[in-house]
Parts: sequence; C-alpha cells; structure tokens
Amino acid sequence: MSSATKVPPSPTKRVLVAGGVGNFVEWYDFTIYGFSVGIVASVYFPKGNPTAALLAAFAVYGVAFAARPLGALFFGSIGDRLGRRNALAAAILLMAISTAMVGILPTYNSIGVVAPVLLVIARLAQGFSAGGEFSGVATFVFEHASPRRRGTWVAGVSVFALVGMGSAAVTVLAFSLAYPTEYKAWAWRIPFILGALVALVGLYLRLRLDETPVFRALEASNQINKTPLRDAFRMHGRELCLLFCAFSYQAVAGHSIIGYLPTYLHEQVGMKTTTALMIAGFTMLVGAAIGLSMGRISDTVGRRPVVIAALASAAVLTIPAFLIIHAGAGLAGGVVAEILLVAPFATILGAMMPTMMELMSPAVRYSAAAVGYNLPYMIFGGSAPFVAALLVSWTGSGLSPAIYITVVAVVALVAITAWLPETHRVGETNPDTGSAVSPLHGDAVP
Repeated sequence: MSSATKVPPSPTKRVLVAGGVGNFVEWYDFTIYGFSVGIVASVYFPKGNPTAALLAAFAVYGVAFAARPLGALFFGSIGDRLGRRNALAAAILLMAISTAMVGILPTYNSIGVVAPVLLVIARLAQGFSAGGEFSGVATFVFEHASPRRRGTWVAGVSVFALVGMGSAAVTVLAFSLAYPTEYKAWAWRIPFILGALVALVGLYLRLRLDETPVFRALEASNQINKTPLRDAFRMHGRELCLLFCAFSYQAVAGHSIIGYLPTYLHEQVGMKTTTALMIAGFTMLVGAAIGLSMGRISDTVGRRPVVIAALASAAVLTIPAFLIIHAGAGLAGGVVAEILLVAPFATILGAMMPTMMELMSPAVRYSAAAVGYNLPYMIFGGSAPFVAALLVSWTGSGLSPAIYITVVAVVALVAITAWLPETHRVGETNPDTGSAVSPLHGDAVP
C-alpha cells in the first residue's frame, strides 16, 4: 500500500465539530432564501404582478445553482492542489460575505432595478461557495476516518446540512412570530445577518484544524495532482455518471421540499406560513436523524442496498405524500407527508456521500466529488422550485411536482441498480497486490 492510501487515524471531535458546524452554517445561509422567498419577491421585485414576482424570486433561487459547478471546479482544484482545509476556509468566508449582502441590500422601491441585480450577484456568490462546501467537508472527514466507520462519520457531518436547513426554517418562524408587524418591513433581514455572523465562527474553527492525513501523505510522496479536474474526468467518468443519477433525484426532491413546498402549502393549500415553516423545520431535523442512521447502517450492510432502498421508496412514496398535502390534512398530515418526502432524500444523503468518497482516487477526490455532486444540483436542484411552480401553473394539478420527482427517482433507481458497485470496504488492502483497488476499473488507487 502506498503512503497516500494508508488508513488514517480516527477523526477527532475537533474535526467532526468544525466540519459539522461549517456544514450547518453553509446550508443555513444557502437555504434561508428559500424560506424567505415570498418576502424577497415583494421586496426586490416590482409589486404589480405578485405571481410574476414570485416566479422571479424562484428564478433567483435557481441562479445560485448555476454557480455551483464553477465553485466546485475552483474549490475542488484548490482542495486537491493546496489542501482541503484551505479550500473549506475560503468557501465559508465567501458564504458569510454573500449572506450578509442579501440581508443588507436596499429594496426595489429604494434603488429600482439595481436591487434584483445585486440580489442575483449575492446568490451567485452563495452558490459559488456552496459548490466547494458539501463535498469538501465530506472529503475532509472521510480522510480522517477509519474504513469501518466512514459511513457513520461522513453521514454525521453531512446531515448537519439538514440541521442547518431546519434551523433556517425555525429561525424565520421565530422572527416572524416575534416581530409580526415589523417582519415584512425589516425583521426578515435578521436571519440572514445572523447566518453571516455564525459563518465567521465556522471559519475560526476551520482555521484551527490540521490538514488531512491523506493529503499530507500525498504531499510527502510527491503525488499531488497538478491537473485534478482534467484527471477526475479521465479517471472517473463512469463514477461521475453514477453520481449524476443519484444526486439528480436528491437535488429535485430536496429543493422541492426546501424551496417550493412551504410556499405551495401557503399559496395553494391555504396553510399558514408559520405552520408550513414549523413542519419544514421539524421534518428536516427528523431527516438528519434518518440520514445519520442510514450512514451507520451502510457501514454494516453496505452502501448499495441502502441507496437502492432509498430510491425505491422515493418512487413509491412521493405521490402519496403530495396527495396527503393536497388534501389539506393540516399540521399532522403535513408532518407525515413531509417525512415521507424527506426520508428517502435523507437516506441518500447518509449513504451516498461516503459512497462518493470511496469511488474516487485520493489525488482527485475533492475535485471529482465536487463536480459529481454539484452538476446535477445545477441542472435539477436550482430549477426545482421554479419547475414545480410552473408545472402547477400549466397543469392546474398540485400533483404535477410529485410526478416530476417520481420520474427522476425511477431513472436514478434503474441506473444505480444496474451499475453502482459496493464500496464500503474499498480502501482495504488487496492481498494479491497490496494496493487499494478501484471497484469499477480494477486499477490501483494512487
């Protein structure tokens, strides 16, 4: 086994806390826009046509996803060439600045068309930052973890994204209740500013971390890849296609839940916004528990059966969940329906993130994972709320978004069932060659 692939020591609490807190902050900051989209539409766009303003606000939600692959390319290259820690510190600093920008921008009434232009710039910066965050944290923790605990540890920091999303919903809910008359005027800005401040705490924690043992070993053995992006596509084309399939479902489902469903519950079902946010916050926290459990289970039974079960569940449960929502079942029905939607999404998160790490060679891991994760989010995640709202507008059916999610889940299920190898023991020594062997190509991992 080469020095670059020796099993690193188990991660310390400091690594897990810094990775988890950073992930929490990044996804709190990124998704709080989705929970505030109704107010954003009224503040930053002309008020003459509320439907057009709402669609425009959803479109700006999607703009951030266009920047995510660019951020993936940029931060992935930094992470593979200059170190995982440096890339993660830069990503969270950019998120802090761009989130603060959303919170302090002047309104459309104050500066006219410049307001939505600046909003787009802020969202692009948020998306650029997010492109290097999630897969970067997974890489960082994975490279500290022992082989038999990788699913647990990677899932553990990954589900902090769901905690961040849930906390964003709870924060918006809390301030809307605390300032019922002032919220639409100015108090809606406070959650954005708080997110920026907490991001600086995440930056401090990350700067105190050491580089990963795997990256230090690559440096010591002169195996740092100078062209990680090019080699990621050359070495891992098939793996990237598999990631695209799995994360396409996750992108559509996740951002339909985050960016569209609260607005749908209010606009189409007539549920109070506070109730919709309460449901979103609670179910995201439930999803975090599910994702962590599935990561732990995947360490025992393998990643492949967990991922397949998640996609099969999504294909079966999505339409019934929307039927419950559309029936106006109230708070209890809304909770049940969103848990049915969140559970497959969270399971993919818990099992597919360590799978992604195990599929990639160490020298290009950050770049390959960042591209494989963020490209489907650009295509499907950013457009999910807009497409969902558009489908309902065109068809007049509240079930049309559910059909869309189901179709994507079925396509992903077919691809994953046919081609995803089992990876949870990848990295252990091959007794014949003494090397860690790629599950798809049989080539020794650098």
